[in-house]
Parts: sequence; C-alpha cells; structure tokens
Amino acid sequence: MPNTAPTAAARPTDPGLVAAWLATVPADSLLAEAQALATEVANLSGVGLRPQEGCAFHWSNLGDARVLIEYEVEPSEGDGRDSEHLPQRINLLGAFLNGEWVEPDDIELEGATARWISEIAAQLAKEAEADKADAAIARAEQREEALS
Repeated sequence: MPNTAPTAAARPTDPGLVAAWLATVPADSLLAEAQALATEVANLSGVGLRPQEGCAFHWSNLGDARVLIEYEVEPSEGDGRDSEHLPQRINLLGAFLNGEWVEPDDIELEGATARWISEIAAQLAKEAEADKADAAIARAEQREEALS
C-alpha cells in the first residue's frame, strides 16, 4: 500500500513564510522541523560561539542587526615617568553578522568600528570600577575580621 501521509513542501528561505509553512508540516515531523529551525537560528545568532584564547566578545548593533564582536585588549605600557605611557589598545578581530564572521575593516557603515571600540572601552572601565569596589569591600571585611 503506498504511503498516503501528507508531506510538507520544502522549507521556505523567507522568514516571513516559515510560520505558514510550519502549519503544513505533518504532526509526526513537526518536532524535528522545529529543532532544525532552532539549530539554524542558534547558528545564525552565534549561540555557542566561544572567543579565541585571550579574547572576549561584545554584543552591539549594526543598523537594525545584532552583531557579536570579538576583540582583544593589549594592556597599557609604560608609566609616563621613565617611558612613554601607552594606553590600553582594543583590537577588533571579527564581527559575527548574519551567521558569518566578517573582518571589522570590511564593515562599511560609517563610524561602526569606532563606536564598538568606545562601547568596549566603556564596558572595560565599568568592569574595572566594579573590581576596585569589590577589592575595597574585601579589604574592609578583612580589617573588620582582624579587629574582632
């Protein structure tokens, strides 16, 4: 006897048509199709990506799109007394956009890379202040314990 179970048409590539397409998927295939879609979305959005050793990620925007920026920080050098003081340097290594890694220099939206560097610098400064505050609290707690 031939298989008379309904089959769904091929999944559309236009995201606006996916919901209507899912309505045509037979119930016994729905879970597998939903899992395949979830995997594709995760891959496109960078879920599960890890930065290279010594690097970090920063989420930002590029127009209406979310973009994951991989960067590294070269620490500051010199104290300004015996040698020239060079501030820390933030190097953008890549931008994960629409499921692909792109060279930051290839981003043509004016000011995007400068904005990302400013955002990362602000984030690093905020983290440094939080670390200082945590260290001050820890020192105060140690002094309090030593006095009791």
